[in-house]
This record gives sequence, structure tokens and C-alpha cells, in this order.
Amino acid sequence: MNVLYKKKNNLLLTLLLLITLASCSKINAYFKSTDHFAELKEDTRILYETNAKDIALHVSNILEESIKMVEKTQNFTFRKPIKIYICETETSFAKQTGVSPKVKAAVFKEKVFLSADLRKQPKRIKRLTIHELSHLNIIQKIGKFKFVYYKW
Repeated sequence: MNVLYKKKNNLLLTLLLLITLASCSKINAYFKSTDHFAELKEDTRILYETNAKDIALHVSNILEESIKMVEKTQNFTFRKPIKIYICETETSFAKQTGVSPKVKAAVFKEKVFLSADLRKQPKRIKRLTIHELSHLNIIQKIGKFKFVYYKW
């Protein structure tokens, strides 16, 4: 009986440790500053890291149409200003959002983040921008704690 108790405790401690470690990247990302991102002159809703201006310009060309599409489809408008952050590397994206560097786009702290890895797949930029804007619009409407996040 004593051995079984120890095994249960060890299992619980291991699970607790795994959960804690898995959430560390999110915790670190929550406190990560975005002050170093530069505003795009063409559209101040878009901010970018030094080597991501090309993606920022691409997003500026599709942003208005993307916003209108999301608002029309969801039948409600954005309640707060939109901010889109373009990260210059997959590593920077992961540090800013707390998600895997394999992910290309995310909403975190009510901001849309796009990875520079989209440079390799420019046709996905519009679709992912719309997708993340739709998440953002729902979060602004019902709140982030009521919104269920799906991994696509």
C-alpha cells in the first residue's frame, strides 16, 4: 500500500511538473515587450520587427478587405482597435506568443501575430490574417475566457 501511495504521488508530481513546464512559454510570452516593433507608415495598425517589413507591406494591402470580410461574415464589428504584429523569425514569433515556432499565426493578448515564416508561403498570408482576425473579433465580442481555442 505504501509503494502504491508513493507511485501515485510521483505520478502527480510528474504531471504537475509537465503542466508547469508546458505553460512556461506562455507565461514568458505574456510579459514579453512589443516595444521594439516599428509602426508601418502606410498603416499604423501594423507593427513589424526590423526584417519583416516586406510581410507588413503585404498585410497592409489586404487588411481593409480582410477586416470587412470578417465583420460581414460574423455580423458584428471590431470593438477595439486592431494591432497586427509581424515577427521577423519563427523564434521571435514563438517567444512573443508562447506557441510553437511551427505555427504561422496566432492571437495573443488581443493582438494578431504573424510569423516571418509566411514569407515562404505568401499565398497563406491573407487567409491566415482573416482567420486570426476572426478569432480576435470573437474575443473582443465575448471575451477571451469564453472563447475556445482550436489548434488547426
